[in-house]
Amino acid sequence: MKELKKQGYSLQKISNLINIDWRTVKKYIEMTEPPSLKRTKRPKPLDAFQQEVIQWETGGLTISAMYHKLKEKNYTGTYGALKYYVASVRKKKKAGQTLQPGSYYDRKNIRKILWQNDLEDEKKRKIMNEILTKYPKLRPFYAFTTSFRQVLKDKDSLEFRALILYEKDRQDPLTTHVISRLLSDFPPTLNAIELDENNGFLEGQVNRLKTIKRMLYGRASFPLLRLRILYHP
Repeated sequence: MKELKKQGYSLQKISNLINIDWRTVKKYIEMTEPPSLKRTKRPKPLDAFQQEVIQWETGGLTISAMYHKLKEKNYTGTYGALKYYVASVRKKKKAGQTLQPGSYYDRKNIRKILWQNDLEDEKKRKIMNEILTKYPKLRPFYAFTTSFRQVLKDKDSLEFRALILYEKDRQDPLTTHVISRLLSDFPPTLNAIELDENNGFLEGQVNRLKTIKRMLYGRASFPLLRLRILYHP
């Protein structure tokens, strides 16, 4: 698209040539770098009123009464969103958890934070400390993931073997599955750590090809598919 634009083609002409909407052509021509795949979390209308909802729930207000009060404060969200949030507040209250806006982390986010181990980010470090304080059972798991990352980074096969066998003897329910999978194919795993040769490049190209095929499904011709596959940013 950029090359055709340099040759003097209009956006509509480029759009007709490669069978893509002209707005998409314009977007990619104006890009100076590959698009970011990082998704930003969109704010919800209820986020600004979470503290008040918690206070109202503690005071015994019904969800309907809360909804009318929020409407008076220009709340633009739905009744269902409020009902879902109040249900989560009552669930945490019943479990004895501290009722603070944004203090709840689901298992998916906990796994992500523990695995990334981003100690340079003060906010994430604070969240990680809060999680480990609230859930002491996760501390051995966190120690294992930290050691696991380090031995892979150092390519220390002896330390890796010792770590996996130690974790197998410990029989932690949080790591039992991954340890059993590693031990079922242990020699190739050690080879992947010790040797530089691997088929990662080939597997990466296969994944890349499948991703491009899915992106172009229903709107692409073979010439466009060929160009996308040959393109290297």
